[in-house]
Amino acid sequence: MVKPEFEEIIKEIKEENKVVVLLTKQLLWYFHCERRSKYNNIIIKNYLKRHKIEVVPDFATTYLWGNVELKQAEKVRINKKKQDAEIDYDPINRIKLLPSANKPPISINRDAELSEAITLMMLHDYSQLPVMSDTRKVDGIITWKTIGQCLTQNSSGKFVRDYMSKDVEILDYEAPLFDAIKKIISKETILVRNDKMEISGIVTTTDISEQFLMLTEPFLILEEIENHIRKILDGKFTLAEIKNYVKATDENKEIHLISDLTFGEYIRIMENAENWDRLNILIDRKTFIARLNEVRRIRNDVMHFHPDGISDNDKSTLRETSKFFLRLSEILK
Repeated sequence: MVKPEFEEIIKEIKEENKVVVLLTKQLLWYFHCERRSKYNNIIIKNYLKRHKIEVVPDFATTYLWGNVELKQAEKVRINKKKQDAEIDYDPINRIKLLPSANKPPISINRDAELSEAITLMMLHDYSQLPVMSDTRKVDGIITWKTIGQCLTQNSSGKFVRDYMSKDVEILDYEAPLFDAIKKIISKETILVRNDKMEISGIVTTTDISEQFLMLTEPFLILEEIENHIRKILDGKFTLAEIKNYVKATDENKEIHLISDLTFGEYIRIMENAENWDRLNILIDRKTFIARLNEVRRIRNDVMHFHPDGISDNDKSTLRETSKFFLRLSEILK
């Protein structure tokens, strides 16, 4: 259900033909959503379509903290070809989704003194600074590495231009994320140029490491949780009993081990009261199953990979569940 404040915004757009600018994150908030999951995107897009509102750029593929414009959808034209065409869904994750690609970097002029560059790098704990004349013109990059290389060659220059490298990689805002990662690993640092031809951000190997740590943590925790569940079920049921809980649509699926089951099938086995008694676990079955269903929902979101990651609440749920299973495994030893 949409928040009342958003209904007022829609009313203003329709009655006053206004164009309203929101943060993408703010748009999600109006729909009680924390992330752009496939399900959340469908809900929002259906609502906007129903009210004949278009969002530019597409909120589903733009930067989470970037602006989007909400306005009335175009009226019917003589030539309906363009209007009737389906909006292309972009299946590619692009570098513009990264926070660091949307944070204009601190830069320095080529004619600044080297001491200024060193001071800025130390103050901000940076390994590099782009050397720029303005927001669009990049002259090069100065790093601890380029400074060191020049000093070993007995450079006596006083200015940034004497220590910078002109070998700097600049990627377009729409560059595919995974192609960009290869270049970031190779170059260690790349600059990002937005659709206004301005340098919108700087992305380093550290940024990529942090991003993928954020994205991989849920996968690792989910694997731990599933391993704990398998351990609980291990040796408690016959193969014939287990097969009773496999979906009818999956009747041709070969089941030989507990690990051949899906997460949903684990739940179906354990939510049965008789099966639960055989597990001999002195915890509340209904509460336990409710949490597993919550984990299953999160698992489905995680498997639909998106650079936004999952919500903080969902991360907390996974971490709490993992800790719960660790405590439970100690008790069951």
